[in-house]
Amino acid sequence: MSIILRVPVTLEIEYEHIPAEPHHGIQHADIEIKRVEVGGIDVTKGLESYDIEEIATAVWEEVE
Repeated sequence: MSIILRVPVTLEIEYEHIPAEPHHGIQHADIEIKRVEVGGIDVTKGLESYDIEEIATAVWEEVE
């Protein structure tokens, strides 16, 4: 038996936009995830690198 509970929760993502700077070796703009908070709890340290990459991709799509 499983119980699924769906509740609205706040997701806060702090990120930095890294602009392209070809003269400094940065060929493409990027997003660097600084902090991820779910429902007021910082979950950044518990995330795997692929999770961070997925979040960065989602943020990039929204910013673009």
